[in-house]
Parts: sequence; structure tokens; C-alpha cells
Amino acid sequence: MNGKNKETTVLDYGMALFLVVISIFAPSALGAMRPWSGALLRMMGAVLAVIFGISVFGKNKFFLNRLDLIAIISLSYCLVRVFFSPVKYYAAGEFLNILNYFFLFFVSSRVFAGKKSVNIYIAGLLLSVLFVASYGLIDYFKGANSVFGILRPVQYHGRLGGTYICPNHCSGFFEITFFVLLACLFVRKINSGYKIIIGYILALVILSVLLSKSRSGIACMLVGLTVFAILASREKKRYFLIGLSIVLAAVIISGTLFLPEIAERFSRFSSDTSINTRITIWKDTLALVKQKPLLGFGLGSYKWVYHSVRSAGMSREIDFAHNDYLHAWVETGILGLALVLWFVFSYFKLGIRAIGLMRSSTKRFILYGIFSGIAAIMAHSLTDFNMHILANASVLIILAGMGSGIMFSSVDLEKTLTVSVKPVFAGTVFSLLGMLVCVFSFLDFRTALIELKAAEFLKEGAFDSAAACYEKSLLNYRINPDIYKSAGRVYKTLYKFRQNSEFREKAIEMFEKGKKANHLEGDFNIELGLICQSGKNFKEAESEFLQALEKDPNNAYYNNVIGTYYYIINDNDKAEKYFKNASEMNFRNDYAKHYLKLIRKRVEK
Repeated sequence: MNGKNKETTVLDYGMALFLVVISIFAPSALGAMRPWSGALLRMMGAVLAVIFGISVFGKNKFFLNRLDLIAIISLSYCLVRVFFSPVKYYAAGEFLNILNYFFLFFVSSRVFAGKKSVNIYIAGLLLSVLFVASYGLIDYFKGANSVFGILRPVQYHGRLGGTYICPNHCSGFFEITFFVLLACLFVRKINSGYKIIIGYILALVILSVLLSKSRSGIACMLVGLTVFAILASREKKRYFLIGLSIVLAAVIISGTLFLPEIAERFSRFSSDTSINTRITIWKDTLALVKQKPLLGFGLGSYKWVYHSVRSAGMSREIDFAHNDYLHAWVETGILGLALVLWFVFSYFKLGIRAIGLMRSSTKRFILYGIFSGIAAIMAHSLTDFNMHILANASVLIILAGMGSGIMFSSVDLEKTLTVSVKPVFAGTVFSLLGMLVCVFSFLDFRTALIELKAAEFLKEGAFDSAAACYEKSLLNYRINPDIYKSAGRVYKTLYKFRQNSEFREKAIEMFEKGKKANHLEGDFNIELGLICQSGKNFKEAESEFLQALEKDPNNAYYNNVIGTYYYIINDNDKAEKYFKNASEMNFRNDYAKHYLKLIRKRVEK
């Protein structure tokens, strides 16, 4: 199927349009990082896999090339790491995302072997980029600090974020897509009118990246431009110089208009707290790497194992390492990281070889664009976690698949390494896997909608209705720690207001089940300890608090809680110790400072 006699079928066009829908939906839905949008994105990928599986049944041959085989080996390794992960629920969710990327790569590498399907996708991608850039620019000049009504964190105010919460991730989306669209300026068959439109959109993108004030984003756009210039330098100089002049003119004009704001952002580099925070996270992450360098801790485990090495002063929750390579190393070990780098190296090696053999300058320029986008986002991954933003990862994988399809359909690379598979077998595997992911993703989507409804009830103070929603969610997933935590807190609130022991017992049940589902999270111990403390069961409360502190020793909130416990039982020395710890971990900790004053007054008396 990945060979020379590739014919574009109606199903191929349908799948190309489906990939366009994914590429428009994912970045537009807050980067697909909300539970409902992430589940919907996986569902789309799963449906696509089923359609692809059905299309394979009608083929005479189905080949797996070298890139396919590396992808299959990597997927298999990730599946094994799910079973060894200490947090099975989060590991399974991470694996479903990886499986979805696998679907997108396989489908796009086959569908985009045809010229017309490539044209369809690039037209759709152009619309997606235009929407994200236009939305971001309109909001920026209006002075809005929200996206679709959701307020951005204070540190992102005054920066362009498009349809993303974080401006850095919006910049990452543009890094991935910009260069493929730039390549279209060099395609002879595209008329001048369309090129003017594309050039206008590219200018908007450059302006958007500059106004995002993402230092890594701006630097990595320059990395991508450098790679594109090096690759394109083998072509006719006239086309290369015209295109490069347009890009440089747009950069100079945009940079001149907003230079003071951008210069001010770069001037704070050494003193910026976000830089210092990243450096601290990287140091902590390296401590985790040293613990399990070969195999890692397992998929989905980073957020939870990070607690054990969290530096004092890191008061906020850290979900990602802000370095995709270190993150992969912690979760999958050096073997997992090596598989990723093996795939990237093989991809570029085969791509450079294919470019040297290609007669079509159009295809060469498309590959230049794809390679430049990959290089830019790989550079950005050294300081951020764009590969954990579902929208960015999905679009990158689709473009990488397109590059693979162009490579293997244009020149004879199949002698490198190919394996023939029976179409019936391949089609059955894709269809079954797609249906399986579709079922799980539907349950995730349904659960996300129920939780949104529960959140609305909580805003209205309808705690009974919220509790009923969470109970309904647990019918879908009985191993979801997040639902157990939310349900437990609702029942605890109901007990506080109504003093009904049934609510207390229900809260304890939820927290106990949550603790079993995720034994690395200390919040369950804290909640159970607080319930015991309110019931004057001080020994059990102390045991739960100390267990939580063992899991996350530098958590300022945990130290505040256990300090309060010792204050209640009149152990002033221990209370002072933990409040001092909490104050050192977070110098803005007014709660700890208040209790330290109370302890001093008590001691003086």
C-alpha cells in the first residue's frame, strides 16, 4: 500500500477531510487540553482508524516500512510500561493518546501518498492557522485576557495566546505549521493570487509569534527558518531569495512595530521567575532520572513521582518537566527515549535520501517545510512540553505522516526495509483497535460532560446533585482517582452542613478508594486525616498526615495542615517546626506566619 502504484480512492479523500477536521478542531478547542476535547480528539482518531482498517480490506498488498516498524516497536514498549506504572489510570490515558498518534501517523502516511489529498489537507491547515492567528490578534488588540470566556493565568496577561491558554503552546502550533505553508510560496503551480493570500497569513503568523512574547517560540522559529534556508539552498536561487526576502521583511516589520514590548520580555531573561522555575524543575527531574535511568517509572507517572523530589519553594503543582526529553526519560527510561530518537533519526535520514532522488520540486519543498517544523518544535521541546499538548502533537504527527507518505510514494525507498502483511490482518487490527479506543474515549467524553454538569451544580450550591453526578461518573470508571477525590470532597461538605454520618462514611469510602487508585497522591491522606481530626480521632489523623508528608515532603499545604494538627493538640514544638517549613517553602504563606505568631504568644503565656 505504500508503494509506487498508489491510487487515491474516495475513502482516501474522506480520510483526508477527516484529518482536516481534526487539525481545525484540536487547536480551536483550547489545544484539546480539556478532558472533553481530548476525549473527542481521541474518538476522532479512533473512528479514522476504523475507516482506514475497512479501506485496507480492499487492498491486494499492505507493506510496513522502516518507520512503521519503529513506530510499532515503540508502541509495544509503551504498552509494556503501562503495566509497570504505579498509576494505572493515568498510564492508560497516556497510552490511549500515544495509540491515537499511532493511528494518525499510519493513516496520514498512506492517505497523503496522493497529490490531491495533500492539497486538500494544506488548504484545511491554512484555514486552521488563519483562525488561530486571527482570534489571537483580535483578542490581543482588544486587551482581552481570556479565551472563549476562560480567564488566562495572570502570568499570561498581555501576551497573544490565540485559542490556547498558554501563549508558548500557541507559538508551538505556529512553529509546526508555518513552514509547510511557507513551502507553498515556492510551488510553481499555485497562482500568484493564492500566494498573496498565503503570504498574508504567514505575516499574521509571524506577528502572532512575536506578540506571544514566547522567547523559546521566537528563537525556535528562527531555528526553523535556518533549517528551511539550508534545505532550500539546493534549489534555484531566484525562488529561494524571493521567499526568504518575504519572510525577513515580515519579521523586520513586525519586530519594528512591537520591538519595545518584545525587547522588554527578553531583557528580563536572567531575572524571570519562569526561567528559574524551569531550572529547578530540571534539577529535580534529573534526580528522578538517576533513580530509574533504564526503564523509568512508567507512563503517566511524572506528576506523581515528582512530588518525592520537589524542591522547597515549588509551591505549585508540576505536571510536566518543561523538557519533553527529560519527561520521556523519567516515564519510559533511556530505552523509551532512545526509541523516540531512533524514529526521528531514521525519519530525517530517509527524508534526506528521498529529497536527493525526487524530481518534483513541489514535493521537495513540502518536505523542507515539514522537516523545518519538526526541527523547530524539537528545539522548543528542550524548554517546554508542546508534545504533551494534544493539538500540537496531533498536527505534528499528521504532518510527519504526510512527509512519510510523500517520501515512500515518490521514490523507491522500500528496499531499505519492508515487511509484507496480509491486508485482512492489518485491516482487522486497525478496526478492532480503533473500536476499542472509540469505546474508552466515549466513556471519557461522557464522564467529562458529567463532571462539567457537577461543576455547575457546585457553583449553584446544589451539593446533592453534584454528588449524584460523580456517582454516575464512577459507573464509567471505577479506577479514576480524580472522581473519587471530587466526590469525597462533596460528601465531606454535605457532612459539614448537615452533620449526617452517612455523608461522613461516604466521604471516607471515596477517599479510601481514591487512595488505592493512586497511592502516590497525598491529598487522599490529607482528606482522611482531616475527617479523623474533626472526629477527635487524633492518632489516625496523625498517621494519615505523616503518610501524605512522606509522599510530598516539600508541599507547603501539607506542612500547614500537619502544623495545624499539632497546634490543636498543643504540641507547640512540632507545630512550629512544620509551620516554619511551610513558610520557607512559600514565603507568601500568610497562614503559616499567622500560626507562628499564635504559637509565640502561647509560649510566652
